[in-house]
Amino acid sequence: MEIVETPNLVDAVWESWAEPRPSRPLEPVFILDHMYNGKHAPEKWIQVKEALKDTKVDELLITTLDDICWMLNLRGSDISYNPVFFSHIIFNVADMKVKLFIDSRKIDPTVQAYLDELNVEVFPYEAINEKLGAMASEGKKIGFDTSKANSSLNNIVKDSMEAVTDVVAKIKCLKNPVEAQGMKNANVRDCAAIMKYFGFLEEELRKPDHGLTEYSAAEILEHRYRASHEMFR
Repeated sequence: MEIVETPNLVDAVWESWAEPRPSRPLEPVFILDHMYNGKHAPEKWIQVKEALKDTKVDELLITTLDDICWMLNLRGSDISYNPVFFSHIIFNVADMKVKLFIDSRKIDPTVQAYLDELNVEVFPYEAINEKLGAMASEGKKIGFDTSKANSSLNNIVKDSMEAVTDVVAKIKCLKNPVEAQGMKNANVRDCAAIMKYFGFLEEELRKPDHGLTEYSAAEILEHRYRASHEMFR
């Protein structure tokens, strides 16, 4: 079996389509307060460096959005119901420097000041290919999880790549006390919300003229979710 790389056919369809292609989301990135993460970003970088000490990796490419959020203690809303933002990270293992590839329009002055304090360099989202290519040509060993990067990035670094699996994921799955308490608090709120909704349904369905359908009941739930989401945000 031979695998042949081709241009993205979806892109080709959009080029010939009458309607313009929707642009990528430009939702603002925001800082996750320390009271919720329990560990500052540089402390996490030390853990990542320690996890890679027995490898030959010079630069770690991170493409999984939840891992990027964890590394920087940042959150976003580019994907509905998922607090992430489109980006890539290259983490230099030796000096623990981070390069963030993102549309800078998502970064307000407060977030930029935070990134400056961490010495995080910000590059355009599309610059990832060029930067990886330059690192590969310099002979740097680039580590990344081949199952979580697209074939284009894979092809750029394939000759200088060292496969590593779930480096960040394995660290962040071990919750610190603040994160563990946060999960418990979220579960309490979730359970309370579900019980409140079930109570509402039980009360309404007793009425002969309640008029509720599966769809209208779901709309009520959606409305309540959005209201509570904005309140906690």
